[in-house]
Amino acid sequence: MLLHRQALSALLLLVACSRNAQQVERSEVERGFELIAHAPERALTVFSNHQGSPQAQLGAGLAYEALGNWDAAATALSRVAEGAPGYLRARTALARVLLFSGNPERARDELKLVHATAPGDLEVILLLALTAVDAADHESALEALTGWESTIEAGARIPVEVLVTRAALERASGAHRNAQATLARSSGSQLRDPHGALVLASLAKSLGKETLASGLARRVSTSDAPGLSRHTLAELGFDLGDMTIVANVVDRLPIAQPHPLDSLLRGRYLLATGSADKARLELEKALGGVPQADTINRSKAEYLLAQACLQSGRSAEARRLAEELLLESPESVPYTLLLADVELDSKQPSRAVDLLGRVVQRGPERGELIARLGSAQLAANQLAEAEKTFRSWLALEPASIDATQRLANVLTRRGKHAEVAAVFENLADHAPSNVQAHRMLVGHYLARQDAATALRSLELRAERPNATLDIKLLLAATYEKLGKRKQMRSLLESLAQLAADDTRVWVALAQLESLEGQKRQSEAALRKLVTLDPNSVLGHARLGSVLAELGQPELAAQEYERVLQLVENDVIALNNAAALYNEQLGNPSRAVELAERALAVDPRIPQVQDTLGWALFKRGRPADRARAIQLLRSASNGSKSKAARIHYLTALHESGGTFQAIELLQSYDWDRSDDEVAALASLLQSQSSTTPPDSDRTATTL
Repeated sequence: MLLHRQALSALLLLVACSRNAQQVERSEVERGFELIAHAPERALTVFSNHQGSPQAQLGAGLAYEALGNWDAAATALSRVAEGAPGYLRARTALARVLLFSGNPERARDELKLVHATAPGDLEVILLLALTAVDAADHESALEALTGWESTIEAGARIPVEVLVTRAALERASGAHRNAQATLARSSGSQLRDPHGALVLASLAKSLGKETLASGLARRVSTSDAPGLSRHTLAELGFDLGDMTIVANVVDRLPIAQPHPLDSLLRGRYLLATGSADKARLELEKALGGVPQADTINRSKAEYLLAQACLQSGRSAEARRLAEELLLESPESVPYTLLLADVELDSKQPSRAVDLLGRVVQRGPERGELIARLGSAQLAANQLAEAEKTFRSWLALEPASIDATQRLANVLTRRGKHAEVAAVFENLADHAPSNVQAHRMLVGHYLARQDAATALRSLELRAERPNATLDIKLLLAATYEKLGKRKQMRSLLESLAQLAADDTRVWVALAQLESLEGQKRQSEAALRKLVTLDPNSVLGHARLGSVLAELGQPELAAQEYERVLQLVENDVIALNNAAALYNEQLGNPSRAVELAERALAVDPRIPQVQDTLGWALFKRGRPADRARAIQLLRSASNGSKSKAARIHYLTALHESGGTFQAIELLQSYDWDRSDDEVAALASLLQSQSSTTPPDSDRTATTL
């Protein structure tokens, strides 16, 4: 299925519950339907007291569906459909359960029977369309949706679930642009309809729009819409790796007398966020409350509890739980992996190797399982076996960087250094557009002091017709690293002709011109860069630096100000702009303002302390001087740079601390022939004869 099954199931289940609740009298059974969305276990208890009622049997099936117990749901709903063939709601629910549990053929048969009797039922049309996704009959599904949309009044709002389903079908049939357009149409309903927004978030995830999915799901997670499937929303949060979504759901769970499934969710969240001890307590509470008949959630609680025990150092308890789970499901891969982790934690890697070997034999096509087996073999010091395992993983996934690295490490540990290069060459062959693979290849040769082979291999790959710009830029960077500026220039100038609109080329050219001292040419390359990308922080920052070196402080300051418009707290831009305003533009007040912002971002940087201290001193307000001396002293001690020390000594001298400045000057390991140092020394010596020592000691106590 293209859609997130649990999310769509929750939406359609909500529709089904509300419809059926309207069809029965105000009774205990109706209250059972109202409980399904937020307390399905309690709903099952209600329906068990009315087992002879078709409505109660339907409710039980819906409650099992809400719990994710597809087999029990299908059994209950089949019983209703067989006993009351005309009960269309039950047949529709059965079709939905069959579809989401992986039986689209049977689901379609049921839906056709219902559709023949109720051709305008939207839920049936949606489900029929989704069965067509599994059957790859996208054209028929779209026709069904289009036919239904044509029956509504002009200008009427199309339900978000229809648009979501249409977008999924369009994506499945390869019409990605249409899918995106439909997705955009759906977004207008997202905040008014939290249930539809939940499905929309799931669709966004399936379309690879994970940022959009997280944004939608986060908004839904702060909603208190009645009947919202919070457990489904949390599951989506886990799938997206967005713990903010899960945290918002957990914060809305009842604290007093929580439902066992709420404790299960809270425990899973605590485990995912690193609170293993707290997670263990919640999961123990959940396990104590989940009924024995609910085997799915009991197993989930035991599995998570075992992980929590393992993470909190309770290996024996984790082992007991893992072994119990494996007794119930001997072929379970997750449970076997869990027990293998326990064995590794208990310093029994050989046992872990045996367990993981069995798993790999059952599913040898899964690279992540082979990787875990190889890691266990390494822990057991079975290097020859680990090499074979990683070679089999690489044969399965020849473009895998992880597999390549691990095999290379094993070969190195086994002393097979001559074979390592072939492994990296193989990776670059199978991943011709992956710059990281080529960077690893070059890095290997350079680490072996074999620059000639590194260049020869990379040059041959950069000349291939399918070579990407990234690979060619890597070659340029390698030329730079090896000091081959002539070759670097030739390559970059040719790239500037072939890929004139790519900003990365102009970044590299500007770097080259700067290295060779060609500041005007560097400026030209950077201006080309910021013309192509006016929001390039790197471009404006480097252009500001070059303009400052060219003696154009006004233009340099403008470039740094542009950086600050793009990134408000860029410390380097704040500091450099402040220095320009203070030292070259005669505006120490603006310098202090910018330097104060830089210091607030990171008060530990000596260069920032120096810039602010010098700007305060130059501003010359009475309250500035003591703080300026303190900052300059800290900068001088922290960086030991010539500029910082000159600023500090100059400030000391002008504040009446000439003799202290002379002592410090004499203690510094400086080149006395340096013009700035010589000028400062001359100034201090000329003033020392007119400044009484006692007054100097007093003046510098600031």
